[in-house]
Amino acid sequence: GATESDLALDLGRKLVRLPDIPLATEMRPGVGYIKLDGFTEGTADEMAAAIRNLALPDPDAAEAKPPLQALVLDLRDNPGGLLDAAVAVSQQLVPEGTHIVSTAGRVYGGEGSSLSYSSAKPPLLPPDTRLVVLVNRNTASAAEIVTGVVQDTDRGVVV
Repeated sequence: GATESDLALDLGRKLVRLPDIPLATEMRPGVGYIKLDGFTEGTADEMAAAIRNLALPDPDAAEAKPPLQALVLDLRDNPGGLLDAAVAVSQQLVPEGTHIVSTAGRVYGGEGSSLSYSSAKPPLLPPDTRLVVLVNRNTASAAEIVTGVVQDTDRGVVV
């Protein structure tokens, strides 16, 4: 039988980064789906890779996939995160020059100061691609910034 004994182990700590986009796939031909769980330093790069994967043709594919006609961006249960990540993700969706968000208050530069963020580059998602953003009561913070700019610019539909 088995006996109980003490076993001493040295365990090292390691930073484990979970992806902010656990799923980016085609729901059906021409309709993409991206589940975005949070906004951290790597979110914009993950989002860009997901959009490129869904929207651009795969040169190694046996047959050409249909162009991306619609994208569902799922922000349900997304607690938000970094402001810069929200701005960077928004830039991938809305036209260049679009006002994204403003901050005001004591946080940046003292009492009464404010900052304004606008899209500084053309969107990665083709403008003719329909966009649907899914939200729920647990969608917050940076996720609300992305949702708000999509709604304010009529870039997509918020459900």
